[in-house]
Amino acid sequence: MLLYDVESRNIIAQEHAELLRAQAEGHSREHRARRWLSEHLIAAGVRLAPESAPRPRSARA
Repeated sequence: MLLYDVESRNIIAQEHAELLRAQAEGHSREHRARRWLSEHLIAAGVRLAPESAPRPRSARA
């Protein structure tokens, strides 16, 4: 399932921000729960729309 609507992308972005916050603050229980959710979204085939995906960096010589 490809998520194109802004609301869905915002929800996923917010969830990832909360995961990073939990990691940084050392809240292991919250971190585990959020990682589980993230892994299951990925396993279910949930993906961000291409325009919101990170852009690849150009290789520097």
